[in-house]
Amino acid sequence: MEHIEGTYVLPYNKIDTDIVFTPAHRMASSIFLAGPCPRENYGEDWRFEAADILRRLGFKGNIISPTNDQFMTMRSNYGLDMLRQQTEWERYMMHMCSALVFWVPRSEKWPAMTTNVEYGEWYKKEGVFFGYPEGAIKNEYLELKLQEQHKTAYHTLEDILKAAMEHIYRPADTYFTADTHFGQERTLQLSRRPFVDVEEMDLEMISNWNKKIPESGIVYHAGDLIDPAQLDDLSVWLSNLNFAELHWVLGNYDRKHKDKIIELVKTIDRKIFIYDLDKPCYVTLKKEDGTEVKFRVIHEPADFEYQDDADITYLFGHIHGRSFAKRNGFDIACDYSNYTPLSSGQVLWFKNAMQYWDKNVYCDRVNRVADTFEYEFEATAHSYHWPKQAIEIFMRLPEEKRIATIGKNEADYPICNIDLSTAVGTVKSMNDGKITVVINKDWPQGKLVSDMLDKKVPLKYCLAGAADVSMIIERDINDPSATITEAQLKYE
Repeated sequence: MEHIEGTYVLPYNKIDTDIVFTPAHRMASSIFLAGPCPRENYGEDWRFEAADILRRLGFKGNIISPTNDQFMTMRSNYGLDMLRQQTEWERYMMHMCSALVFWVPRSEKWPAMTTNVEYGEWYKKEGVFFGYPEGAIKNEYLELKLQEQHKTAYHTLEDILKAAMEHIYRPADTYFTADTHFGQERTLQLSRRPFVDVEEMDLEMISNWNKKIPESGIVYHAGDLIDPAQLDDLSVWLSNLNFAELHWVLGNYDRKHKDKIIELVKTIDRKIFIYDLDKPCYVTLKKEDGTEVKFRVIHEPADFEYQDDADITYLFGHIHGRSFAKRNGFDIACDYSNYTPLSSGQVLWFKNAMQYWDKNVYCDRVNRVADTFEYEFEATAHSYHWPKQAIEIFMRLPEEKRIATIGKNEADYPICNIDLSTAVGTVKSMNDGKITVVINKDWPQGKLVSDMLDKKVPLKYCLAGAADVSMIIERDINDPSATITEAQLKYE
């Protein structure tokens, strides 16, 4: 990412005789100097000293100052509209920066009333620093609130700026996120994200990203990064985000524009790698003891079959935190993690926690007593002709795997893995060409069957099969009466 070393960014630029606010982008890896601003005698602004310290310490990023020496003139000329523009500019910059420094040399001359409000909005967040010099008044309450967050107040300008720089230039780590959907109104509405509008959503996610991820960070994004309608501005969006490498696994929205994304990425002078179903994305993380843990980053957890070793843990998105835990992976969507990327340490923590997750985590519904009743059907032709041994083995399966669905006719159905979406209940018994089924009214098809029976609609044939187990019966099709041994029944 390009930076002009030590650039001092003010709220406005003078263009001829007009004054326009500085664009609030390309501000990643920057420090915002929050705190009281002078309204006269601008040469006394503490930010000039701060800028000198930062340059001496070797800071290479942007130094953002909200001090506007034209503010009173502009306020006189433009009234509240000027205040709105200034406030909006500060809001954008405070979100875009990587470190937010509140230095509060509060005095009767500099009461810092606006600073109190801003501090209250930010003090709990990562990448936010607070301090004040000896002799400053009425900062005790702010420091007490900071201590509640187990944070430290600084009492020299150099110390607080060193802390901000250490935060920005901390060692590289690996980070994970998904489903940011930057700029997408549809996602804001469908996912019920807790923001008043898309602008607030985008600013919060950018702020959380930049204050969590340093410019040296390696980021894995599990898809649906940006509103497809804004792909033409992809370079602008990415210029606002810290990363040294971005590994982008295409999501279902992204995949529709795969060719365009690939071409756009070629024009951006940063390390961006694109992955899709034909190019899997793997990452290995090391635990503290040096043990390596293998992950695969995907988008959809269930729409595709992934050919991987059994020791792979999947990091997925797409479902926006609605079902976080799977037996072989978990959701890294930003919706689940407070719209903030996860660090490698957090991902490894979840991976370790998986061994303690039990059926209460993985169950698909609360274990209430099911609304069931028994009903006896005629078996379809294939079930009717099951050899005795096949029926015995089928009935030894756990009840939840003995699945029944309704047949349309007496056609010889293959014996196969039954799709649970068509199931009506479980098989209680099979004999004499009859199948007794425990109809489960909690299942959509079971409820449908119950309603049909209430309406006296005849249901004649029932098909039985095994869930999650394919039963393959081998026998002489020219001699249906031939016996079959248990060894000829195969489970896959």
